[in-house]
Amino acid sequence: MLSLDELLSRDIEAMKKGNLCDEKEMEKCLEEYDESELAWACENCPKLQDADISPYTRKLLNVRTLQRAGFPLDADFLTYEEWLDLGRVNAWLEPPRMM
Repeated sequence: MLSLDELLSRDIEAMKKGNLCDEKEMEKCLEEYDESELAWACENCPKLQDADISPYTRKLLNVRTLQRAGFPLDADFLTYEEWLDLGRVNAWLEPPRMM
């Protein structure tokens, strides 16, 4: 079983690399495979399915969205560890800046 850090890292890396199975990808597979083959294809697909994104990652992404929209977040909105993880998520998702 993956730790929260490993889940968070896996989920964010998949998002950054565009390695998520979205609706468009699923439609493509539905056209390509019949019902019995589809289950096998999904199990062996390297792409991360939406349902596989951890609830913790979703929570941090939702907080990030609220934060970027200007929603007032108190310091006690998240635990200390969650704030650190949110900072890591922000660092991972923001494009590198030229100095």
